[in-house]
Amino acid sequence: MPSISKFGRNRVVANNTTEDVTADGGSYDWATANETLFISSSDDTDTMVLTIKKPLKEVGDEWLEQPNEVITLTGQTQKTILGSYIRTNRMSVKSTNAGIIYLYATSGNTGGVPDTATSIRATIAVGACQTEMALWTVPSNWGPFSRAWIWMIRPGLNNVDGASGAREVDYVFCQRPYGEDFTVVENYPVVKDGNQSPVYYPPAPWPTNEGLPGKTDLLVTASAEGGACDCSFSFQVVSAPNGTRYNPGSVRT
Repeated sequence: MPSISKFGRNRVVANNTTEDVTADGGSYDWATANETLFISSSDDTDTMVLTIKKPLKEVGDEWLEQPNEVITLTGQTQKTILGSYIRTNRMSVKSTNAGIIYLYATSGNTGGVPDTATSIRATIAVGACQTEMALWTVPSNWGPFSRAWIWMIRPGLNNVDGASGAREVDYVFCQRPYGEDFTVVENYPVVKDGNQSPVYYPPAPWPTNEGLPGKTDLLVTASAEGGACDCSFSFQVVSAPNGTRYNPGSVRT
């Protein structure tokens, strides 16, 4: 059975604010149809090979998982992706990136940074070598079964830049079946006292017995209290028959 592990990190969630757990921060802008996409880096020395992993393409009424697309970066110079996709939230490079790598849907950039911030679909933070986005969409053609199940959920919390003092983050795991609005599935509050080491929850199962149909969007947000927080969240999704709550299969990152 196929499975996938997703990891998101937002390095600075400001005090008393709520943001998505992505490297880009703020609120993620979801595509509504297949898009022509562009890639560039904020550093002209980034000329490595980049892989867009298993993007989704809208074909009729289905969002179908596509093969990986591989492209060579040309630094700050914009390059057009070959395929057009409705979901692209997993990318990686094999060598350390010196700049922020952007995937975006509106042509035009300044110094490699997209001119239209709302068109950004994925980023790789400096030196991260992969996207850090605690969001995902269930493909219509994912595995031999028509349902996906969440298994391993693990939020983490650390103070920003070694700052002292207690911190608290409320992580909210949301789902949005196709054509509906986002609804809260579960809250995961994490408290860090003083200068203790980063705090992590142990893995926890999905709190419901309902599988997720194709075209369901998943998203994690974080709300910080007590000061700015470095927030991370990971989860695993498996494809399994109805009624199955856990079967890890072969993990794909």
